[in-house]
Amino acid sequence: MNYSTIDIDVLNEMFLPTVLRTKEVKAFVNSMTTPIKQLYKETLYKMEHNGSVIYLEKMLNEHYGINGYNKNNHVATRKIFITDAPIVPRVYVYRPEEQKPVYLGTAYLNLPEPQYDFIINFPSSLDYDETALRMLVNYYKDTKQYIIQMYV
Repeated sequence: MNYSTIDIDVLNEMFLPTVLRTKEVKAFVNSMTTPIKQLYKETLYKMEHNGSVIYLEKMLNEHYGINGYNKNNHVATRKIFITDAPIVPRVYVYRPEEQKPVYLGTAYLNLPEPQYDFIINFPSSLDYDETALRMLVNYYKDTKQYIIQMYV
């Protein structure tokens, strides 16, 4: 997605009257707009990502500072990746006289149903705070259930 970028330093200089465009005043105005610049960068980063698996993986790999991660070669350089939850096989019951499958659902047959939608595979060499990781993922995938697994 392409979003228009705004250079706040240029805007600061444009809106200053020419009489006040000294080095000291520019430095003061730029220091006053530093929180706006940071907020702008964070908002733009969040707008560039969504709940797609590839964007979640990219965001997690960038957030945890994975050595050697390259966003242009994502699949080959990622260390944190997401896999689908295992699929529970469906059980069909056939009536001999109908010769048609009748789906009864898994609840009636008491088959184990996964309690999650996907798995976040995290390398065991990295330290992480589970609460912070869940907050980060829940920003993009709030309604989904997931588990975090460590791998070597």
